Amino acid sequence: MKRYRTAKGVVVEDADRLYFSATVSLESLITRDDLDEHLKASIPQWQRAEANALADLRAPIGSQEVWGAGVTYYQSRVARMAESKEGGHFYDRVYEADRPEIFFKFKATPHRVAGPNQKVAIRDDSNWSVPEPELALVISPHAKIVGYTRMT
Repeated sequence: MKRYRTAKGVVVEDADRLYFSATVSLESLITRDDLDEHLKASIPQWQRAEANALADLRAPIGSQEVWGAGVTYYQSRVARMAESKEGGHFYDRVYEADRPEIFFKFKATPHRVAGPNQKVAIRDDSNWSVPEPELALVISPHAKIVGYTRMT
């Protein structure tokens, strides 16, 4: 079962059918550990939707914080160390650690997160930007993965 946030509300795709609700918030859904069961029970009360319901997709986030995990690729390590004025030795701690580095995405507060086909803000004074594929997990307050999205 897929869930989408659009400019007009939440759309759920179940068995190749789309259902829409303008009154249910994505935030109220993703805090549920029983999300799939809840949706299966409540979908019959939602409106059937056409394919154009997915025309204006938004980032699957409301007021949640955005956290990151890791710089994990060796090539990235070499690049970060080369560009660091101090030689990047502090990156050794990240790459040699038993677990990934967890960090708050300061510049990715909810109102700055771009959704599908939306423009990404890049500073005017930036000389270069390196896009990276990402995997985002939606985790409930009880640490259960209730959704995911990939970004390319």
